[in-house]
Amino acid sequence: MMGTITLLLEDETIDPVLLTEIVQPAMEKAEVPSVAVWREYESQTVVADLNQKSEETDVIVVYGSSHCLLPYGKNLQPEQKDGCIISEGLAEKLFSTRRAEGQTVQYAGHTWTICDVIPQPKQLLLVEGTDLLEDVTFNRLSAMRDGGVPRQLAAERLIRQYGISAKLLRLDVYTDLSWISEMIPSQWSDFKGWRQNWKQKKQELQLTAGCEKSEVELLYLRDVKRCYAFAALSLLCLIPMVRLVRTGIRERKREE
Repeated sequence: MMGTITLLLEDETIDPVLLTEIVQPAMEKAEVPSVAVWREYESQTVVADLNQKSEETDVIVVYGSSHCLLPYGKNLQPEQKDGCIISEGLAEKLFSTRRAEGQTVQYAGHTWTICDVIPQPKQLLLVEGTDLLEDVTFNRLSAMRDGGVPRQLAAERLIRQYGISAKLLRLDVYTDLSWISEMIPSQWSDFKGWRQNWKQKKQELQLTAGCEKSEVELLYLRDVKRCYAFAALSLLCLIPMVRLVRTGIRERKREE
């Protein structure tokens, strides 16, 4: 998710025409960054057509490029109106195998064809939402961004471009310290600018910490925690090694 930005939509009842205006240009023009609007629904019933097995799972309805929120596996696009992506854990429960590509499932009164099976998250169905625009109240907008453009600036451009009411979800604070530079005003002596920037960042951090996370976002945060844990463990293992080397050096000096 490091190459994307995600906005929390404050007005979830966006007109389907506007949704199309947001997503369609990215589909038609290669130079326009990919955009997707999406929403996760918890504890939804999904039924396998093959054997009528049913399971409760989290479901993400996405309109736009699925790589904006799930940057691995096949990229589900709006032209795949009946396409879906399923997790390995859910595939095993429904079909008793991970090899479920090409199978169909029932959800929300629609038949969805499985285009890809992904290892994580464990319990997830991601469906293409073109035919659900009238029914779904999307609460997130994710977009690919140019790595040279700061996240805050990229978010502000999106909000102005589409005239939407939204706030930036700052999951990057856990892995990227570049957000600290956003607090620095154009002039170091601008104390009012420092206060305003700090107030804005504080609000963003509180929003990010307090908002309900989707399963995809939780997966990202779990991966970040594993990286930190691995780094801490590596450091703990390194300390006794350094001590051992230093002891060896001292003993050699004594022998000399």
